[in-house]
Amino acid sequence: MAHYTGNRMVVLLAALLAASPAAAAEQPGAVSLVDAVALDSAGRPVSGLTPADFEITAAGQPVPVIRLSYFDTLRHTAATATELPALELTPDQIHRTTVFVVDDLCLPAAELARIREELDGFVAGSLASGDVAAVLRTSGGTARSRQLTADRLRLAGSIAEIQYLGGGISRQTCAVAAWTAVGYALGGLAPFHGRKSVVLLSGDLPQPSVNAAAEIARRAATAMAALYQESPSRPSFAESTGGAAGAAPGRVAAETAAYYVLAFPGKPAAIEVRVRRPGITLRTRALPAGLAPVNLLHTPDAPEAALLAAADSPFEGNAIGLAVTTLFNNTAADGSYVEVLCHVDVRDLSYLRDEQGRYRLEFVAGAAAATILSGSVTRLSSMRDQALTLTAAEYQRALREGVVVNLRLAWGSGSRDVRAAVADVRSGRTGGAAAFVETRDFLSGTLFLSGIALQGSAGVSESPAVRAFRPGASVTFVYNIYNAAADKEGRSRVTVRAQLFAGGRTVFTGQPLTITFEPPAGTRRRQVNGRINLDSTIGAGRYILHLSVKDELSPVAAAATQFTDFTVEP
Repeated sequence: MAHYTGNRMVVLLAALLAASPAAAAEQPGAVSLVDAVALDSAGRPVSGLTPADFEITAAGQPVPVIRLSYFDTLRHTAATATELPALELTPDQIHRTTVFVVDDLCLPAAELARIREELDGFVAGSLASGDVAAVLRTSGGTARSRQLTADRLRLAGSIAEIQYLGGGISRQTCAVAAWTAVGYALGGLAPFHGRKSVVLLSGDLPQPSVNAAAEIARRAATAMAALYQESPSRPSFAESTGGAAGAAPGRVAAETAAYYVLAFPGKPAAIEVRVRRPGITLRTRALPAGLAPVNLLHTPDAPEAALLAAADSPFEGNAIGLAVTTLFNNTAADGSYVEVLCHVDVRDLSYLRDEQGRYRLEFVAGAAAATILSGSVTRLSSMRDQALTLTAAEYQRALREGVVVNLRLAWGSGSRDVRAAVADVRSGRTGGAAAFVETRDFLSGTLFLSGIALQGSAGVSESPAVRAFRPGASVTFVYNIYNAAADKEGRSRVTVRAQLFAGGRTVFTGQPLTITFEPPAGTRRRQVNGRINLDSTIGAGRYILHLSVKDELSPVAAAATQFTDFTVEP
């Protein structure tokens, strides 16, 4: 039986897509595809089904299955039950492709530790020959950390980067980050062959809005990808994409060991697929696979096209090392904006050496802010051409430290996924990175914090864009507190608590510190700066600095949090 039959979410998705110009009406003479996984009562794939075993309906009318192919992803083989295959794949294209999306913004430390262990077990025990997998974090990451790969060591490195970030983020914001990351993964999977799986590892998050759900379903269908959720709550949405809820990584691997692809006439906007044999569970979708994406209204030139490709897919842009730091701020003159600090690995850039022995480098950097509803990234809101001429000594230093490009984005208030990319002008190589950012509305009057800028004294490596410090370093920090209440003299008073996390453990908890801001009255932008002296014996590794601020003068409970990370190098 099909899991989604009679599901209200599917009806809403179908209605919304049917009203969209991108969802074509049924077109006689055309052929559509749909993918399906058939499971027995023990959750094992069922082989040997024929077109007569399936029933497809569109707009309440039966539609014949005219072609059928069965793919065994473990043996890398295909079988066709009709004269022609529904989908032609070569053996190297028949494998499992699994993308894990981890909610590192909201899950507590113990849950993230469990997920790391679970993913390590998946890589060690479920990743078969030919399989590829990737790990995305809802907070963001570099393109190199989220590549689709069969390399177990590389996957282990991506899993190790999952760290507790301190919490304090609203459940709704975490849901926006999670569904945005899921949509990002689905969009990036479209060019790859065969059926794929996206597995959301999170707690019980709110389901996406109807519009966001329709966009996720469209991307899933376009990519022939199914969504699985580890959380068992509200399973209907995952089931409508051909996936399931309450599915751990090992179960996903077992269920996706084989799949069917069915071909049928026409181009309906929505379908229902059932299996006639009793005792079989069918995982399939409510939309034909491979719906055409929305047409682009903007045609980019060549350099921008390379940047867009790196910004629009989490699996592109790994040829140039790029890390991105986002610093949210708000000023009276500019309102809310985000500084996007792009740290570029110069070792990956090409160069020309002139007659004077100087090194000439040319690259382009750009950034855009995306939501699940914005669809593909079709334009970069901030771009900068970089032409550097460096002496031999300057070039050697740049090789060691990299270079930083500052970009700026502004979109008012709300949550966005900041996508940054660089493209080398001569070689065409690209790099990508992403970071989830929540900007707040100053006029709302609610308490919130800016980003936290950390800086040392050792050049690029200790700049706010890189934050790589040595044991014993002296680190300055600065951040802003917005909309703290004030007494009748114009004073504000807050209590700040700092914590350090490393490897999912709390390594330092500071005593609450009370800060009093003096007048002028009416000032609701308060700056905090200070210095952190790292212990000379501090261990190497990545650390999370988490700040909690409580407004002591607010008539109602008011608190805000913010975090940043830094590394300690030996």
